[in-house]
Amino acid sequence: MINKEKPTDDLVTLFNNLQNHLSPKIDRGIKYRFGWINSSTQNNYIQSVGLSNGDGPKLMIVNPGSRKRHYTMESELTEPNMKNTFDKLAGGEIRFKNFPKNTIPELD
Repeated sequence: MINKEKPTDDLVTLFNNLQNHLSPKIDRGIKYRFGWINSSTQNNYIQSVGLSNGDGPKLMIVNPGSRKRHYTMESELTEPNMKNTFDKLAGGEIRFKNFPKNTIPELD
């Protein structure tokens, strides 16, 4: 998640609900990890993904595989929108953008 300030309790609850929804019911499958980036202080990272300082809140999905890529959800952060985004991800409908120089930027 990208936000211009510390996430509110409502956002934390929203991401906890999403984490519970996405957790595999067996010991296989994709395991997602969530974190927060402060868009007011992480200038290098924010600019490399095409956002402005102070943007947010936004959901960004980072694919750290051999081709480093990212996707930023443009719609409002609601549980149905986020679940829909992850459903599209599972269905192969998400179009990722490559990180410059195939490197995930360092955090300041």
